[in-house]
Amino acid sequence: MSKRLAVPTRGAQGGVVGRPRKEPPADAATRIRELAATGHTLLGVAAELGVGVKTLREWLSEREDLHEAFGHGRDKERFTLHNVLYTIATDAKAEPRDRINAARTLLTTRHGYGANDDGDGVNRGGVRVVLNIPDSLSDSEYAASLQIASRRVTDGRG
Repeated sequence: MSKRLAVPTRGAQGGVVGRPRKEPPADAATRIRELAATGHTLLGVAAELGVGVKTLREWLSEREDLHEAFGHGRDKERFTLHNVLYTIATDAKAEPRDRINAARTLLTTRHGYGANDDGDGVNRGGVRVVLNIPDSLSDSEYAASLQIASRRVTDGRG
């Protein structure tokens, strides 16, 4: 975490320059955790704390407790949403369409399944290359191909 010089600073004549630096409120960690847990972005958290995003980012980078509070809040939000999807996907009383959509969302976001998945759990992305290799040649076909190749070499075409 980087340390900034605290504002205000002393000017050339020894006077104070700049406005006082805004400090986080005493309950900042709790409020940041709660706001992040309910889906607030950095912009939303900053607005609720009455500061700009730049100031909030400075607080998060300078104070480990605030950085962790934001991370814990985000994780709580993720768990809550994941749990809702899991509950729907595994609820035998839920509509089949809802169960399928919840299960598909969980598989896609948590396990990498997607539109290009063959069902083996490996998402292959958007490009697929297929090589069609012919069957092996019989002994007589192979011998004939060697004769053709040797004629090309002796004729200067190879």
